Amino acid sequence: MHFYEKVPSWYVDIKKRATANRILTFCKHDLMLQDRKISLHWFRELGAYSGKSIHSGSAFEAKMRAWGKFDGKHNEVWVNMDQPLDEIKKTVAHEMRHIFQYAGRWTISEADAERYASGY
Repeated sequence: MHFYEKVPSWYVDIKKRATANRILTFCKHDLMLQDRKISLHWFRELGAYSGKSIHSGSAFEAKMRAWGKFDGKHNEVWVNMDQPLDEIKKTVAHEMRHIFQYAGRWTISEADAERYASGY
């Protein structure tokens, strides 16, 4: 199990923040999601955790290592700050494709999101 916590955007390298915001804006237009206010959030891995269960808005757990995640209901894209700059581009594009899938009530497809993100 992997455990993560939300980090404030100022904690993330400025180049990573700028790149993520640029890709998010591009994808909003490319995927015709301009009418949605999509927010970008950052997280980092906490590592192994054997204490109490984490269940709050600022922390989450996952079975596999997470580079990104999306919340279609709240129009949020979450990005792991501990990945290289080039991977951040792909992660944001991947999660934006999931927002697109969710908005269109399509099946959430990892393969489709990977194909979309491969161009970044």
